[in-house]
Amino acid sequence: MSHDKPPTNIRYSSLPAISSSGFQGEKYPPAQQKPK
Repeated sequence: MSHDKPPTNIRYSSLPAISSSGFQGEKYPPAQQKPK
């Protein structure tokens, strides 16, 4: 459990699921910040 503070790279991996709920919208627009 040394990875208590995962880098943003790994954090983004967990965002996609939350972004669907609109939670990501609080920090930045989900549609604009989703070039995928």
